[in-house]
Amino acid sequence: MQADWVDVLEAVYAPAADDAAWGRRLIEAATPVFGTSLAVGLGGVQHTADCGSARLILNIGGIADRFLPRAVPLFSSLGQDGLRKLFYPASIVSTAHEMAARWPDFAASMSGLMNDLDMRDAVGLVVNPDPGVSIVLFAHHAAEVVLSRHQRTLLTQLALHFETGYRLRRRPELVQAVISADGKLLHREDAAPQLEAMTAHVRRIERARTRRERRAP
Repeated sequence: MQADWVDVLEAVYAPAADDAAWGRRLIEAATPVFGTSLAVGLGGVQHTADCGSARLILNIGGIADRFLPRAVPLFSSLGQDGLRKLFYPASIVSTAHEMAARWPDFAASMSGLMNDLDMRDAVGLVVNPDPGVSIVLFAHHAAEVVLSRHQRTLLTQLALHFETGYRLRRRPELVQAVISADGKLLHREDAAPQLEAMTAHVRRIERARTRRERRAP
C-alpha cells in the first residue's frame, strides 16, 4: 500500500463543487492504496429504515458505471435481512471472497456479474455517514485478495476518514472550527476543542506533509 496518505486525506476533506468532483479526486488519490486493482469506484445508496428498498445516490468512477447499476437491482434478491447485512456489515473492510464464504446467497447473486466483468475478487470499505445512507469505496481485482492485519487496519482508518468527509459534505454545520495551515484560528464554534489542542494538531499535519512522512499513515 504505497499510497501518499496525505494526498488521500486531503482528497477526503477537500472542498468540491459536487459529490462527483469530490469522488473523482478521492478515487484518484486512493487508487494506489489498493495496489494491483483493476479499477476503483465509489458508490452509495439511500435506503429505507427497514432496509426494504434502496436507491443509488453515488455512482462515481468507470467501474462503478459498469458495476453498480447492475448490482443494486441484484441486491433486492437478498431480502431485507440481506440488505441489512450488506449495508451494515460486521467489518468495515471486507473482500468479496470473504463475504461469499460466509454468505452463500451473496455469492449466488453476484457470481454472474463478477464473471461478466472479469472480476475474481473485490475489496470494499462500507461506511454509514448518515442514517439511511451507506457508501462504499471499492476496488475490483483479477485475483483473490488476502488482506493482512496491517492492511486491514490501514483500510479501516481510511474508511473512517472518508465516512467523516462525506458526512461533512452532507452536513457542513457539523464543522466546529477552521484553522489556517500556520495555526491561525479563522472560525470557532463554542463546542470546538481548545485552540492550543487544535493548533498542535495542525502542526502535526503540516509535519506529515514532508517527503519522509507522506507515506506513513
